[in-house]
Amino acid sequence: MRNAARDEKAIQAELAGNLFFGATGLTRRQFVTGGAAAAGALALAACGGTSDADTATDAGSGEAADVKKVLNFAQTNAKKGFDEAKVNDQLSYSIGDLIGEAPCMFDEDLVEKPCFLTKMPEVSEDGLTYSLELKDKIPCHDGSNLTAKDVKWSLEREMWPETAFVSLYMINFIEGAQDVIDGNTRDCSGIQVQDDTHLTIKLTFKYPTFMSILGSNFTVCYPQSAFEAAGDSWGQGTNIVGSGPYKVVSNDDSTEIVFEKFADYHGDPVNIDELHIRYIDDVNTKMLSYVNGDIDLCDVDPSLLQQYQNDATVSQELHSYEPIGTYFMMFNLNVPALQDVRVREAINLAIDRQTIVDTILSGAGTPAGEYLNPKLPGHDTSLDVIPYDPD
Repeated sequence: MRNAARDEKAIQAELAGNLFFGATGLTRRQFVTGGAAAAGALALAACGGTSDADTATDAGSGEAADVKKVLNFAQTNAKKGFDEAKVNDQLSYSIGDLIGEAPCMFDEDLVEKPCFLTKMPEVSEDGLTYSLELKDKIPCHDGSNLTAKDVKWSLEREMWPETAFVSLYMINFIEGAQDVIDGNTRDCSGIQVQDDTHLTIKLTFKYPTFMSILGSNFTVCYPQSAFEAAGDSWGQGTNIVGSGPYKVVSNDDSTEIVFEKFADYHGDPVNIDELHIRYIDDVNTKMLSYVNGDIDLCDVDPSLLQQYQNDATVSQELHSYEPIGTYFMMFNLNVPALQDVRVREAINLAIDRQTIVDTILSGAGTPAGEYLNPKLPGHDTSLDVIPYDPD
């Protein structure tokens, strides 16, 4: 979920949480929970040197001179590009979120707010039609403007067979979507554009969580003209354009990607001028880079957690971020034995959640007791404890 408050602390927390989720196979968007053990995100956060300073003294004049705020962050290279219609892993999302935007966003308190909209979408009395009003002339990184036509096109592109969007279940209930998914047309009849700043989205049935989907990676929008100009290279290198707070200025796809603050961003201005994301796949090398001061922020792999918790210096700089993702188990109810609810209950009682947290997750987690993660609205604390009872 996108953070509305985009200051240094918020970005550090978001990037740190993202990274840990990616390393464990969980994403920020995995709201289905339950089963085994909820993973706890742990990250190292520190900013050193002049990269974190607002100003520095000019040696020649003695006067204060502006210094760029630069955050150096390290993560594993997912090697999948940043087109959010093509990826579904957290490592790619953590970068793509800086570039493209959905119509709405969630703040740090999980309150949904308009992003490039003037207000939250209006819903018809029957709950089927969502009316969206965009800000006028939303600037994009290539000098173009995001319009209602781009929003319609972005959603339709996710439905194209060749896009192979893995989360079609989040949009296939839009009226006319199935015709696009089946390759019968490119035009989704349920998405109607009135003018550059107004469009409506009609559903085939009531879907109360669609408002939340409009604030997620499942509805990230891009300018159609930029996509068509990039051709097959879209989403690779610097060939990715959005309306987000940062634009890509360099990317070799293997060692580092550099983001620069987008001066014409339509939302609240960001406080970090540049983000340098270093690709370091080896967890030990990444930690040594942090210890040596080569990077400002990274995650701690669970296998190294105890080692650095015992480190006199690093332990003071270790911060944890509880994610909203959870490890869970699913049952195939076509298997006769699993159709007996008592069998499923027995399996539930046979899972030693605490041992999973203590061993596999090296203590970086919390035993899960119910479907909703503690960070999600509706979590019931009375269900938190499921006893381990093999008998």
